[in-house]
Amino acid sequence: MTLFSKINLKQFETLNYIVNNTDIAHITCIIKCIIQSDKLETPYYMDTEISLSHCVENEEKGIVHAMDVFKHHRMYNLNEKTYTKLQKSMIDTFSNEHEKTLETDFSKNKQIIEIRTMNASKLKKILEKYETFFKQVDALI
Repeated sequence: MTLFSKINLKQFETLNYIVNNTDIAHITCIIKCIIQSDKLETPYYMDTEISLSHCVENEEKGIVHAMDVFKHHRMYNLNEKTYTKLQKSMIDTFSNEHEKTLETDFSKNKQIIEIRTMNASKLKKILEKYETFFKQVDALI
């Protein structure tokens, strides 16, 4: 299984690269991070999901289609110290935000953020605005 030990895909770094190297304006992106501490077998963990797609219109052929460009889901088992640090960072970063594209759900044992954007320029702004948090997640790799 040495093949899998060599995989080192940093989700947000990869997403940033894709967005900065495309000229497509209409990009739909969903970013979801869940930090949780309520399971017995893995008491501290985080899930991150990124989905990126775009639509292509071809009026001559009468077709509009969506294409998934990037989908990535990563699950982390964390130690208590890392969990506490990420939990604090998530709450500090997103609890007072009032973005239309951002949904949060913070409870005692579970913190969820979900960001939805519909265009590349908004996604670039989101990646820049929350860069510190995204880099912190990527640094776990």
